[in-house]
Amino acid sequence: MALACKKLGLTVIGVCSRAYAAAAPLSALGVRLYEICDINIDNMGQPGDALVDIPGLGYKVGPSSTVIGALIWNCLLTETVFRLQSSGVEVPVLVSLNMPGAAEHNQALMAKWRGGNPHL
Repeated sequence: MALACKKLGLTVIGVCSRAYAAAAPLSALGVRLYEICDINIDNMGQPGDALVDIPGLGYKVGPSSTVIGALIWNCLLTETVFRLQSSGVEVPVLVSLNMPGAAEHNQALMAKWRGGNPHL
């Protein structure tokens, strides 16, 4: 996917662990994600993507990539919204359905954007 996006001239941003990637065998493509990306955010994960050593088990458990990845992507999303809003762009943000009026707000957004994305 990253290579296809690069060929289209898009900026490619990746989130991965450089340490884990360096320890893993290369794919048939012969490159690692962080070598392709224009911007690489290292999630600092350990090879094996596990943090907690369980005595007698022989393997670690407790992967970090899911939690750290969610945090990184949500921070990127939040910063993007701030930047778009400060430049005067109307930002289409979905609201948690636990908030009053959210269902109507979200339905209006879906109706507005469904033409450009049939998966909505």
